[in-house]
Amino acid sequence: MGLSSVRAIRRFLNGALGAAVMTIGTAPILAQSARGVVIERDGLRPAIGVIVVFDDQSGTVAGRTLTNAVGEFSLKFATGGIYRARVLRVGFQPTVAPAVTVEVGGTTSLRIVLTGAPVTLPAVSVRGQDICRGQSADGVVVAAIWEEARKALLASGLSDNAGPLIAEWIEYERTLDATSRFVRAQRIRSTRSATTHAFRSAPWNVLAETGYVVDEQDGTVFHAPDADVLLSDSFASLHCFHVEPPGPDRANQIGVGFRPARVRRQISDIEGTFWIDRESRELRALEFRYTNLPAVTERMQPGGMVEFLRLSSGSWLVGRWSIRMPQLMLTAPTTMRRRGVTVIGSAATVQAVRLVGGELSRVDRADSTLYRALGATLAVRISSPDSIVSRGDVRVTLDGSDYEMLTDANGLGHITPILPGQYRLRAQSPLMDSLGVLAESVEVTVTGREANEVVVSLAPASALFRRVCERDVSPDQGAHARGVVVDSMGLPVANAAVRLSWQRQIAIVSDRIMWNDQSLTTRTDSLGTWQACGVPRDVGMMVRVESSAGRGRTPLRVTPGALFASVRTAVQQDSLRAEGSDASVLIALTDSLSRPVKDAIVIVAAPNGFTKRLRSDSAGHVFAAHVQPGTLTVDVRKVGFSSGIVSAEIERGDNTIPIVMQRSLVPQLAAVRVVGDHRVNARHNDFERRQEAGVATATVTAAEIERRQPASTWQLLTRLPSLQILDSLGVISARSSRMSYLLCWPRVAIDGLILPERPNLALLPPPGEIFGIEVFAGSARLPLEFGGEGEQRFCGLIAIWTK
Repeated sequence: MGLSSVRAIRRFLNGALGAAVMTIGTAPILAQSARGVVIERDGLRPAIGVIVVFDDQSGTVAGRTLTNAVGEFSLKFATGGIYRARVLRVGFQPTVAPAVTVEVGGTTSLRIVLTGAPVTLPAVSVRGQDICRGQSADGVVVAAIWEEARKALLASGLSDNAGPLIAEWIEYERTLDATSRFVRAQRIRSTRSATTHAFRSAPWNVLAETGYVVDEQDGTVFHAPDADVLLSDSFASLHCFHVEPPGPDRANQIGVGFRPARVRRQISDIEGTFWIDRESRELRALEFRYTNLPAVTERMQPGGMVEFLRLSSGSWLVGRWSIRMPQLMLTAPTTMRRRGVTVIGSAATVQAVRLVGGELSRVDRADSTLYRALGATLAVRISSPDSIVSRGDVRVTLDGSDYEMLTDANGLGHITPILPGQYRLRAQSPLMDSLGVLAESVEVTVTGREANEVVVSLAPASALFRRVCERDVSPDQGAHARGVVVDSMGLPVANAAVRLSWQRQIAIVSDRIMWNDQSLTTRTDSLGTWQACGVPRDVGMMVRVESSAGRGRTPLRVTPGALFASVRTAVQQDSLRAEGSDASVLIALTDSLSRPVKDAIVIVAAPNGFTKRLRSDSAGHVFAAHVQPGTLTVDVRKVGFSSGIVSAEIERGDNTIPIVMQRSLVPQLAAVRVVGDHRVNARHNDFERRQEAGVATATVTAAEIERRQPASTWQLLTRLPSLQILDSLGVISARSSRMSYLLCWPRVAIDGLILPERPNLALLPPPGEIFGIEVFAGSARLPLEFGGEGEQRFCGLIAIWTK
């Protein structure tokens, strides 16, 4: 079978392309039709998911469809006439029914009993000769194998008229490093729709003309062939076919390979293999590679894979697909001389490898589930040589992905489902997080749809001590103390002076107590944290803090034998007054219905420049004592109310300032001037500092808000990583998408005030009042002042900063 065999294959393909793919809701409503049932060879059982093709008198395909779960089919025709039905089923020869006449405006009924004999695929030990030109006996084998693959491709584009298939897909975009080993970045999206197609390729005539890899102005586009392309006459005419023997991983399969019939300059084509199960004769997979690409990309194996799946209903779907695309980067120009001619060129290197693909996770029809993917699982076991480094609550992340989980009390945790690939896993215990010690790193490979396990050994506490302390300080010389300094609102105090003092060598000399004072000094960082090494154990000491926000002190005693100790110190202003002042102020906050407004942030600024941040109590009251008389500025902020700044003249003695909070107006105070343009920018400076340092997982700036012009503030959160926005009857909530097994609700803070429970994001201040938004996806980057308790801090934080 030589050239004539190739033409026969092309006629098969041309017939497959002759009619458009028919799906529910796209076929025109016509008067004449054929309907019927297909029965198995035993004459009793219905034939499920077989292809029924109708040809007219000229041999042209008039239409095709699939049988449903009870073997029934229905097909409408453009015109009446004489038609012959052919039934195609994977693994069997075609069954040809007698010709029938379809009257105009009528319906013809058929009952077809399958008669086709099983197809036997031969064992292949050597690669067959390419079938392009000339004569070859391999053409018979190629045609037989290709015919079985063609049936599955045809079925993957058809509907059985029994209701739509609702498919759930997990689509991903993954970037690997230049070595093509580790996942550097990954984005995952889940979709659910009534479809049978995993992806749509460019039209076959466009690919035949321009190729499968096309350079455009904004990048390079890689195309994967879909069923329409593979079944086209153009694909058969531009490729040679051959029998491909299986490798060790496909021992029970047989392949029909294809390659470009000729090399076309400046055109990138594909070559690859269809793999068929020898026993069931079902199409398993398509593997392909891009040709005519730069030689530097060969080791990256640019190409793709498509795996096919047959459902219990008989329908065929693409179960998994992926495209592998190298990203090139031009290096500096090089100059060389060849036979007296100077040649200047730029060498290309592989910068990264991009993977785009998808996996079918579930298929439903009506109330029935036809398919559910199991998915791979990664089990993580944490080991630790001592009890100080806890195995529980260890945060495990995979670089470049959103995968994250916490281990249980036994140090066990699971991430499921997880996409196969090679990752760099990082594990960080709560102690390591507090000390600022980098997470332990280990390489892990996730394979197939199975359980994968990795054991991560955390460093002992003594090793952590040496990482955070100086080299000349050993655990025997003292413990490691760490702490945080906050103001009266619980906000961190940066650049505060911290002094740890204690008494040593206490003795009684001549009836007098004598001792030596010893101390360690340090300063807080931008997050209000400090640390010191060589702190004595089992000795009473005092932690004293001095800063522009006030003073504070806290006692500390390190337990004997302990390596670490921690302390929290709150500082307070001595007063807001200058010497000789004796004014006091009671600020009463109410809403428009005279109800007290509690938990509002009130910033009181005295005439001498001192400021203090306070919070209203349950009665809506804020009290400030020892305030210098003069003009007092009060900045009031509360979620759900308009914020603003008011000024009032304060005299010696007791003063009361009633403020009415409105949801649409600035705070009102009779006979007091409203300073509408005054701004307090301290919190803005902290926001910009963290943005520059890249502390937050995601940041939304005022410039972006101005560009996007959202109707509501919560809409700014819909595109941010690690957040899933939910709308339940108008109540908008944000759910953390980083936790694999917990319902994690990130907390929300407005201008540093952490709101209780889970607020309705629809009530956030409008976009015009927002200065910026920060999202902290987990505890690693969460500023210490927003730490919280227990597992809640691992759910992250949404910090809103108003103008």
